[in-house]
Amino acid sequence: MSPAPRTVPTATYRLQLRGGLDLRRAAEIVPYLSALGIEHAYLSPVCAASPGSEHGYDVLDPTRIDSDIGGREAFDELCAALARAGMGVLLDIVPNHMRAHADNRWWRDVLEHGPASRFADFFDLRWRADPERRLVLPVLGSHYGEVLEAGELVPARDRAGFVIRYHQTIAPLDPRTWAVVLDRAAALARDPTPLSELARRCEGLPPRHATEDARARRATVTSELRDRLARLAQDEATSEAIDGALAELAGRPGDPDSFDALHTLLDDQPWRLAYWRSGLGELNYRRFFDVSELVALRTELPTVFDATHRLVAELVRAKAIAGLRVDHVDGLADPRGYLERVRALGVEWLVVEKILCGDEALRSDWQADGTTGYEFANAAVRVFLDADGAALLDSAWRVRGGADLAAWTHAAKLQVLDELFAPTLRRLAEDLRGLTVSDRRARDVAQGELEAPLRELTAALPVYRTYLDGTGAGELDDRVLATAVAEAERHLAPDHRLALSFIVRVLRGEPGWTEDRQADVCDFVRRWQQLTGPVMAKGVEDTLMYRWVPLLCLAEVGSDLRVPVDPVAELHELLRRSRATQRAGLVATATHDTKRGEDVRMRICVLSELAERWLACTRPARAALRDVAPEAPADDDEVELLLQTVVGAWPDTPAAEAELAPRLREYVLKAAREAKRRTKWLQPDEVYERAVQARADAIIDAMTTTEWGRDLAALQRRVAFHGAMNGLGQVVLKVVAPGVCDVYQGTELWDLSLVDPDNRRPVDFAARERLHAELVVSFAADPLATIAALRERWSDGRIKMAVLMRGLVARRSHPELFLHGDVQRIGVAGPRARHICAVLRTHEGESAMGVVARTTTALVEPPTWPIGSVWELTSLVVPHGGPTRWRDALTGAEIEAVDGRLRLVDVLRELPCALLVAG
Repeated sequence: MSPAPRTVPTATYRLQLRGGLDLRRAAEIVPYLSALGIEHAYLSPVCAASPGSEHGYDVLDPTRIDSDIGGREAFDELCAALARAGMGVLLDIVPNHMRAHADNRWWRDVLEHGPASRFADFFDLRWRADPERRLVLPVLGSHYGEVLEAGELVPARDRAGFVIRYHQTIAPLDPRTWAVVLDRAAALARDPTPLSELARRCEGLPPRHATEDARARRATVTSELRDRLARLAQDEATSEAIDGALAELAGRPGDPDSFDALHTLLDDQPWRLAYWRSGLGELNYRRFFDVSELVALRTELPTVFDATHRLVAELVRAKAIAGLRVDHVDGLADPRGYLERVRALGVEWLVVEKILCGDEALRSDWQADGTTGYEFANAAVRVFLDADGAALLDSAWRVRGGADLAAWTHAAKLQVLDELFAPTLRRLAEDLRGLTVSDRRARDVAQGELEAPLRELTAALPVYRTYLDGTGAGELDDRVLATAVAEAERHLAPDHRLALSFIVRVLRGEPGWTEDRQADVCDFVRRWQQLTGPVMAKGVEDTLMYRWVPLLCLAEVGSDLRVPVDPVAELHELLRRSRATQRAGLVATATHDTKRGEDVRMRICVLSELAERWLACTRPARAALRDVAPEAPADDDEVELLLQTVVGAWPDTPAAEAELAPRLREYVLKAAREAKRRTKWLQPDEVYERAVQARADAIIDAMTTTEWGRDLAALQRRVAFHGAMNGLGQVVLKVVAPGVCDVYQGTELWDLSLVDPDNRRPVDFAARERLHAELVVSFAADPLATIAALRERWSDGRIKMAVLMRGLVARRSHPELFLHGDVQRIGVAGPRARHICAVLRTHEGESAMGVVARTTTALVEPPTWPIGSVWELTSLVVPHGGPTRWRDALTGAEIEAVDGRLRLVDVLRELPCALLVAG
């Protein structure tokens, strides 16, 4: 009988459903995942999403499992397969937003009924922000009048009533206005009476500014109207009359007057179709970040929480899932309150996508077990950097035109505030102006005077958000605000200080507000905090990270772009802090949101060890690439990003090399648009984009055809070898770290992927199952011979799989030790001490130690491995009273401490990493 799954597993495996992987295929690979050492499948969102969705975050219906991936039946089959293997499910949920599409029944209801919709409170809407109290939908490719008179707005009917079609966009008509179509149809019908009666029934609907009672009546009557319309349309003659009426209403291109009736009808809707460029500035619904197709939910309202979590609650009650991963927790109005409500559903293991900045820790008053692990991924990268070489590359880049990191961060955040979030900022300033009249010190401060300090304060916030509630500030938030205020003041003229002081007093919830204004204060604080996270994400993650290019391995979600001084010490500090503040967070090295694959980062780390060689290699490359596509000349930053990406992502097989060119073209296009310097998503420069893709092709061609390219190729081979050493070490650090070891799909072999959607390409699980089975047999026969063979063919990635699978088995054998054990730094003595990072875990008489080699280019040249005699005279200092006999879980070797020392020549005899277990 298989053991029941623990609530908190030792390891998870992220499965990106869709794109070739559905729930039934996931069930088929459960035996492989279990054999690999995985205890829980970590599923991307499973709720019904947009047809053809590649990721599942564009949810249409949170109450059912998507039929595109197999539906509820297939989900239950997967859960049963996991249960048989003693495994469970960690499910990714999306509480922040839904797809703003007519196939979303709640959103469609809002589009039909406006404020009178039963679901108008489900979404974060600001009707009053539009002069006509209508939802602004920025979907048109040109100005409204041009689109209308070109005949692109087509009245039609679908299964639920009458709509306007604009290419792929569908906007349903208010049922009250169906009468316009029905009266025209009656004039064309042989028997006009049924159509005329239905038209009068439509006109009898309550107006859209209706009361709560009228909301219910609108819902009931509309359902009847749909049924009657469907019955009438079953008659062929009536159906023809309706179609004829719609055709008349559509107008005739070339005859502007023929569109008058359609324009009048459109003007009577709860929504307004707008040119996307101007409409973005008039949006009156909160988006997910800057994605207009995703509308924010008001999950803080109990009715909305209950409706959106109905399926989750059912799955928890049925014990179908063991835990939840909450997407973008900072986007919620009240993260703490939300997590408390989720816990109340009976969820026993709860992790949150929370990006921690600097020494920020997960809030102690949250009902969360941990984060999804970005902080570990970034600390692990820094371990494999040569601090001096990284500083040299950073300095050389700044000399070529770089600048102060704080200044670049500030500029990037201001740019996205101005280009993507200006309407939100403006409305927040309007809200503030409404509050100034109740403050005697600030009542004369105009709205225009409030916008600049609010903009600067938002850009200055050093974390994704604060957690203020409008009634007072705790110590943590007060400290963060003080830091932001000091930074904002550096960029503001003295005459803005009064306005800034007022804003801060509002955020801190200082006393003095009347009861009726307190609600407005709380609303402002909520909305500001829901803005700061997107500004940080778009300004830093999706802008700065594509501009700051001295060393791309540092340019990751939540990373510190500053060059490390003592990276090993930084890692240990992070591990101690994580253990102290997170009961069971994920320990990740790759996610669907990381900017590049985990082994791409490990390769780029090697450039810090070869800094002078890299600078010499890239000089002729930069010169040569300036002549490619001279109509849009390259700049040094663009070329640096291209070169580092090629060196990091260059495949190790000829077949994969053929696939690199199209992948690289897609990557550099996204990178250029995200950087927002010479082209943008909102304003693409096609000439420049073709040029940057041409330069990507030119680099690949040059690797075999030019002297500088062959030099780059030779350096790449050296980087790849030492990057593999780093990659194996990264696996061991992940396995030994406190928390739940998370494996992103496919990364049990070398992960040379780039940013999404590249990192969501289909995974060949059949090949991985076969390789794993072969490794199991081979290790059972002769572990040392197996490892020797894997070293010889390191480039195929099997050696990484071997290290991972044997590490996970050790984790599973000592769950409490690896999940919750103490963390200590192990001393290293001898001439190679600076090339070692060692982490000790202890728990109730058990001990484990992860030992990894770092900065190995100074030790060996390919194909020689940094093992064995390389480590003569260097040893690990075992803590006093610690175990003397250890076993390497990776190789099976028995190692004994002598005089409190473990000789590295024994510990790293077969591999440049070890996972020692004692007790």
